Amino acid sequence: MGIPSGWELVILLGVLVVLFGATKLPTAARAIGQSIRIFKAETKGARSDQEASALAPQQENRPQRDNDTPR
Repeated sequence: MGIPSGWELVILLGVLVVLFGATKLPTAARAIGQSIRIFKAETKGARSDQEASALAPQQENRPQRDNDTPR
């Protein structure tokens, strides 16, 4: 029992159209697509936040240069 193919997909799509109607399927697909886009954006933001917080302690450990002394 794997991924449906061929006639199984046709029957599955037919059942979905009968259950939900032809007008609701595109709106449901659009809503799912928007949800996936929002989820990807949020995970990307969280990942960049984690990387920034991981780099912050490394930058704090670096010695500060004294800008008043001549070079």
